[in-house]
Amino acid sequence: FSLTSKLDNDAAVKKHWMAVRLGASLLHKVVDCLAPSLSSLLVKEKEITISVFGFPEHIITEPMTPVEISDIIYNQCMEHEPIEAVLQQEILIYLGDLVTRSDINHVFDGMLRLRIG
Repeated sequence: FSLTSKLDNDAAVKKHWMAVRLGASLLHKVVDCLAPSLSSLLVKEKEITISVFGFPEHIITEPMTPVEISDIIYNQCMEHEPIEAVLQQEILIYLGDLVTRSDINHVFDGMLRLRIG
């Protein structure tokens, strides 16, 4: 059990969410449902871009494995803003969830690209 893991767990117990995100980023943690969330967005004909503000974007237009998605996120974020690696995973999951909900998926009508970051 590394010190970073212990600090991450302690932060989670105390609900210090930014510390949890930083710990999760440093540990390169990945959420299991990234690929299904991305696929939900792509099925609705949305392009996804992953980036950190002010730096080049990575455009995703086809389904990817969880490892490929996490590699892109961590490669884009870790050098510039480590916490964003976890935030972008969270945002991708929420957007994937929202686009599948029939009561609000119309919000995405007319959007061709979703920029995350």
